Amino acid sequence: MMAQHHLHPEALETMDDALSASMEERVTEEVEGDPDNAASSALMYTPGRDGTSMHLPVPSSQPYQFENVHESTVNATLPNQVSEQEQTPLENLDEALQLLRGEDDTLRFVGLARLKAILDDRGEILGDSDVIAECWAAVPTGFLDRLLRAGDREGSQVVDRDWVISLAVSIIYTFANLLPESSRDNVRFSGRIDKLLAILGLRMYCLLETKTRILQILATLAFTAHGSAALLESRYWPMLSQLAFQSSLALRIIDLAFRFAVEETGNILGLQPNIHTTLSEWIRVFNYHGNVDTIAFFECVHGLLEYVLGDQDSDVPKWLAPLTQLILESSTTRYDNPVKSRHVIVSLSVALMRCYPKQSPDLLFGSSLLRETTVLNNDTKTVKPTTWMFVQLRLVDIRSSIPSLIEALNFPGYGGTSIHLTACYDLISAFIRFLVDCSDAMSGRGDGSDKLPFSPELVLQIREDISNICSLTVEYLCDRFQMSQVCGAIHPARPEIRTNQDRLNLVARIPQPPIMAEDPLVRSQLAMLSFWLREDEGERLREEAGSMMNVIFGMYGKAPDLRYPLIMILEQFQYTTGGLHQIRHTSGWQILLDDLEFIVRSRAPDRETVKCGEQIVDMMGPVALLAIKEGKSVEEWQPFAWIATKLVAKGSADLVELKATVVSLAVELLSLSPPTMSAESVELCKKFFKVPARLLAARDKMDVITREDLEAAATFFRLKSLNSGK
Repeated sequence: MMAQHHLHPEALETMDDALSASMEERVTEEVEGDPDNAASSALMYTPGRDGTSMHLPVPSSQPYQFENVHESTVNATLPNQVSEQEQTPLENLDEALQLLRGEDDTLRFVGLARLKAILDDRGEILGDSDVIAECWAAVPTGFLDRLLRAGDREGSQVVDRDWVISLAVSIIYTFANLLPESSRDNVRFSGRIDKLLAILGLRMYCLLETKTRILQILATLAFTAHGSAALLESRYWPMLSQLAFQSSLALRIIDLAFRFAVEETGNILGLQPNIHTTLSEWIRVFNYHGNVDTIAFFECVHGLLEYVLGDQDSDVPKWLAPLTQLILESSTTRYDNPVKSRHVIVSLSVALMRCYPKQSPDLLFGSSLLRETTVLNNDTKTVKPTTWMFVQLRLVDIRSSIPSLIEALNFPGYGGTSIHLTACYDLISAFIRFLVDCSDAMSGRGDGSDKLPFSPELVLQIREDISNICSLTVEYLCDRFQMSQVCGAIHPARPEIRTNQDRLNLVARIPQPPIMAEDPLVRSQLAMLSFWLREDEGERLREEAGSMMNVIFGMYGKAPDLRYPLIMILEQFQYTTGGLHQIRHTSGWQILLDDLEFIVRSRAPDRETVKCGEQIVDMMGPVALLAIKEGKSVEEWQPFAWIATKLVAKGSADLVELKATVVSLAVELLSLSPPTMSAESVELCKKFFKVPARLLAARDKMDVITREDLEAAATFFRLKSLNSGK
């Protein structure tokens, strides 16, 4: 369903607690400045860069006034202080339940405290699930809500407020752990979530232990349908988003709420407002507080992007531009763990490209942000666009890893290296497409004129660097394919094997190398090559890529989803010396014919498959024409005629234009054939001339040019068939 990228709660353990302290200090100042409005000031919303702040709304219902209840009042009636004569646990429990079922809130409070003490003793009562369910049913939810809203009351001592809230939270925490999951998935639990989230904002009146228990309760309820829905619908959801930078458990709750909601309802579209609210809040908090770990922040955002449906939103979210700016600024920053930081930055950039393929390239590669750099062995300084440096760092990652990549195939570390390089190649592919768009714009064919913030000198330099990376990539693919043909994958030097145990240890230690056609890195490399070979006009790189002919046809049938980039690479071989001959006089010719027949036979193929069929015809045409002109073959039209004849009445009705392209190519090749034909060719020609007429029956599905070509083909076939029959 989704890519398997989740939030990283362990990354938040290194976050600075200064965020919490600064937020608490702000609340303290507000409360001291206006003690009568302490309750509403406590529920605060983190200010943004502009200094403004927004307060979360306080629950509208009136809080209950606990004027005559104090910890000492309850302690005077606890079971271990009633008398010297001990009551049985069941008698104590019955008394507590009777008090809870009463109408007086003070007596209910005493009963709740007694019930908590009984449950904390962990006696034999805990083993009876029916008794536990009866106890939970006896707790009035309205009374419990008034306890949870004790922090809203004005003029109360902080110790009373802390103790009242702590008691209510402890009761919910205890029953959430004692009751089975089926008993937690109801409104008695989920109805308390909104008030529990509100308590997290009471920085002055919420003990650390209470806050921890609230997060544990929310983590438990997030596994239920009612709980996850209540979390996502709560008006205090931004409060939980703020805590994600202080508590890995809060981050875990966010992940669980989104994941369970998607798995349970499948309505990921309905979650988009919560996701965008959370991301906007994270960006706001990060920009205001400079002491948040940048890499850990990026890991959090990357995990949340798993649930973003960028293509469904016509408007660009407000958080996208500042996030891409942070990525560019961080890409040139030195971190204590450079390997991890590069991997996180690259992975996040690719995730943004996946979510917003139209908007992200302009923001990431078209930024005018500049960065001052010092030239090595020189005191001079240069100012270059951060975008240029961002792309150059990705090229450096590839250039430094490719030479040793073959040797790394059989080592455990290959997986991590492959993932990082795959992301780097994907970013370079996106940058190449961005360069093409900029070229079209500057030549007047696009919708912009100055999208690229590079000087002409930097553009030439980066184009040369990309070409060098492509040369290294071609060499790597050829070497890897050759090794895979010989022994499956190249194996590094192995230790000497003297005993059977040595052999077993070696087999257990060496992992199975990935199949070349299934390796994501190889797929990304082929995609990047296909884009750049079409963009680059240099003959040297095309000649080098010609050595990949065996690689392309060796992988063509093994991975159908690789068809498009492989065909794009093959298209460029027709511009090289001997490229057309290589395609025609190898097994690749028959492979392409079989694939073309498969595409035409397909029912309801996707747009990319149809495009591949059109490219196959466009590429095979020049190859067949060259063979005819050189006299090596005179009936190159026959395979295409057979395809059209056999499949014109079959396959998808939406492939009219593709079939018309096949017919047009057959007509062109047939016109170059000698006037005399064999009996078999004459019979095929008679069947073939009926094809255009059948295709013309679907005139409304083709353009004017296609219709005119088919009409001309029908006329040509009729005359050719009549002349051959004489």
